[in-house]
Parts: sequence; structure tokens; C-alpha cells
Amino acid sequence: MRFKLLFVSIFLFSGTLFFSQEMKNYTENGISLDGNYYGLPLEGKFGYKFRKNNFSFSPYSGVVFDVKDSYSLNAIAGIDFVYRSFQLENRVYYELLPSFTKNNYNFVTYQIAPAYTNDLFSIKLPVSYGHKKFYKTDNTSFNGDFFSSKAMLNTHLIDNGIVRVTGFFEIEEISIFNRQINYYNVLFSLPCTFYLSAFDFGIKYDFSLAHELSFENINPTEEVRISFPYSKITKRFAFAGEENNNEIIHSLEFEQRFYPFRGKNLSSNFFLSLFENIGFSLKTDGDWKILYQYGLGLGYNLYDSVPFTMQLGLNQDNRFILFIGVISNINHRP
Repeated sequence: MRFKLLFVSIFLFSGTLFFSQEMKNYTENGISLDGNYYGLPLEGKFGYKFRKNNFSFSPYSGVVFDVKDSYSLNAIAGIDFVYRSFQLENRVYYELLPSFTKNNYNFVTYQIAPAYTNDLFSIKLPVSYGHKKFYKTDNTSFNGDFFSSKAMLNTHLIDNGIVRVTGFFEIEEISIFNRQINYYNVLFSLPCTFYLSAFDFGIKYDFSLAHELSFENINPTEEVRISFPYSKITKRFAFAGEENNNEIIHSLEFEQRFYPFRGKNLSSNFFLSLFENIGFSLKTDGDWKILYQYGLGLGYNLYDSVPFTMQLGLNQDNRFILFIGVISNINHRP
């Protein structure tokens, strides 16, 4: 209980010193609309923004959709402080779907996330505490308090108008209180896109790892499911379900976009697309499996480099898959 009170206190007052010297006056204010559509989680925020010179202050509320162990929809409320290239994000997540359907459990997460951004890279260090559902290896579930710390790095490697290469790395450590469970996740992505007059060619390498942490004299009381499905990487989900016991995945994806109307109008951004990926999976039982997906889609390239798309295809089990992200899986974060 003391830990929870301490964490909430930090959440409420972490921006005070950062904010106090600049709050006397502001030179700009207004309603703000913001969000994240560069892959999951999808996020939309509505708020009010105050700005003076290099400092801004933004309270907001909104919703977040994500797919991890299962589909989730969260209401969020928070406040962001920005000074030059530094950002301090404070927010609360309230998970709507389980909270409304599972005996009124309150799945609430508090998060503080300092960040730094420049023209070459951005780094974000979220720290979270909350209460949510966890799944066991036998597919049953339990509700528990958890603490997580994460490091996220996004880099801009090449961007010359024809070739664009970026990289994304994320590592997260999670501890589940009262169950003595500790594990970590690692994600790495390296997308590359070639832009031609009527075609875009994309290639992307992904790596994902989930592994339990072992400590002397600490014995977990549950066998929690820390593995994940292939769709966590591809963002394409099978209608009939899929295996989710992958501990390590290597994946290579290709996408081709064709702009059929650019012969008459060079500014046309409507495209047709094909996608293919192949992956290697090491399972929790020590077995391995080849994974793949292929299909087609259509979309619109917003701002000349943000490919909104819809895609449908098949996977290695000949099951229909649907892309539920908004932006193509081969995209470049801002």
C-alpha cells in the first residue's frame, strides 16, 4: 500500500518543479487533437494545450486500443510537460472491456514516462504500476498488481528521399507482486523503404523475445504465459485464432505498393499492395516452426509517407488473416 501511495504521489507531482518556473504566463493556448497511428497501440487524445516559448503543458483524455494477450480498450487521462526536446508524460489507463465484463474488476495502470527527442533519435523510459489480468500457461487467468520498467529507442538511420531506414528497439521488465513472477520482453524492428515514382518497395526485419527471469530464493507461485503469437509482430490476426506459445521469433517481411493513377497524376496517393513475410519461431516447449503470411490490400499514402492500408490474406495454416493496424506494418515512426 505504501508503494502504491508513493507511486501515485510521484505521478501527481512529478511535473511540478518542471512546470513551476514557466507557468506564470503563456503565449499560446487552444484545443489539441493528437494520437498514435504508427502501429499498435492505436491512440487518440483530446485535450487543451498551453504554450510559452519552448515550454508546453497539455492535459488530455482519450482512448487506446491494443492487442497483447487479448484485445483491450483503455480510457486514458493524463498531462504532458514539454520543454525543448524533453518530455514528461503522466497518465492513467483504465481498461474498459475487462472492467465492464469481468465482475467489475478495476484494471488501472499509472504511468510516468520521461522522453528525449532530436533529429536523429528519440528515447522514452516509461515506468508503470497497476492492476490487470495475466494469463497462465493453461489459458486460465488471474488478476494481479504489477510493476514494469521499459526503455524504447527510435532511430533515423537513412533518409535521402529515395531510401528511408529507421530502427526501433524496446526492452521491458515486468514484476507481478504476490506471485513472485519476473520476466522481460525484447522487440527490435529494422524497416527499409525504397520510394520510386509509381512504386514503393518495403522490407523489414523483426525480432521478438520473451523470457522469464530467475532469482535465487524466489520461486514463482504461478506459471504465467509470457509467450506471444506471430501476429504481435505482423499485426495481422487470424479469424480462427492462432498459437501463442512463441518465445523467440525472427521475421522478414516484404511489401510492394503500386500507385495506378500516377501515370496521369503524379500527386495521386492511392495504392494497391502485396505483402509476404516468413518467420522462424522457437516455442516454449523447445520445438520450432516456420511461420508465414501473404496477401493483398489497398490504401492511401497520407503526407506522402504515411501508408494507411487495409489488407487481407492467408497464413501458414491457410487461415484468413486481417490487418488491424491503421498504418502499413512497414512504416517509419516520426
